[in-house]
Amino acid sequence: MNAVWVLERAAAAAPPRLIRDQEKSPTAPRWSADGRWLYFLSSRSGSTQLWRTTASGTDTRQMTSLPLDVAFYRLAPNAPAAVVAVNATPTAIHWPVARPRMTPRRRRKPRECSTTALPRGLGYLPRRPFHRAVRAQSQRRCAAHRRAALTRGYKADIVYKPDGDDSSFAISTDGASVFFAAAPSGSSQGLGDAHSLYRVPLDASTAPRRLDPAAQTYDGGLALSPDGSRLAYLSRKGSIFTAPRARVMIRDVKNGTTHELAPSFDRSPTALAWSADSSTLYAIAEDLGQKRIYALNAQAVHSNH
Repeated sequence: MNAVWVLERAAAAAPPRLIRDQEKSPTAPRWSADGRWLYFLSSRSGSTQLWRTTASGTDTRQMTSLPLDVAFYRLAPNAPAAVVAVNATPTAIHWPVARPRMTPRRRRKPRECSTTALPRGLGYLPRRPFHRAVRAQSQRRCAAHRRAALTRGYKADIVYKPDGDDSSFAISTDGASVFFAAAPSGSSQGLGDAHSLYRVPLDASTAPRRLDPAAQTYDGGLALSPDGSRLAYLSRKGSIFTAPRARVMIRDVKNGTTHELAPSFDRSPTALAWSADSSTLYAIAEDLGQKRIYALNAQAVHSNH
């Protein structure tokens, strides 16, 4: 079983406070940028959906009512938006969008609906029984937003199965667009096709755009710097079946230039995370049978660890 606990760090010897327990799946708790809301996954409604609550747990609300379980999610750093990933069958070309649930008329609850995206590549690849899709979810009231398909017609998994996670996609700091790493549309899973970086507006005004069409690398593990200026990711050259070393790459979000960070770093990282001031990039990598955390100087163009 999984649970969500909150610990008041400002209060000396404060005991942990239970927010939610008896969850069968991981809860993935995350704070909103202003620290007001705690988001987490819960199956209390019968399926795994995105919820939020206050630090005290007194104001808990269900934020999504999708017809499928939410597998992963990310919050926009400085905008009231979130992106969630779900599994969908190929025949689900058009998902039914759940209606906002209301309380009795005398006390009508404000709507909590979303800017949603249909699953990409559904109904086109019969050899794949399930696909991982990405939807955008607004944290505001629905009146100010409309539904939009972020990756309509994209025929490849955005969050790769079985070991993909939320590092497959990231939201820009202003909440205007989503970066993701995926195989080209139409690719078959398990054949080792190159994974490239894509960018799509959150309002779906244009289709996903491949950032480097000529790239033949296997990219993933995205991490956007807190200041929004740089996108870090892991890149592998050669066939993925030969387990090539993952290089740490930095892409300038504004001008698109890319360089390898710490080229002398001879480990193969599996995850990346930025420091709060965007000056240091932390990488998790195996070393002599142990997983270690390495700090890389993200300020230098060619830095050493």
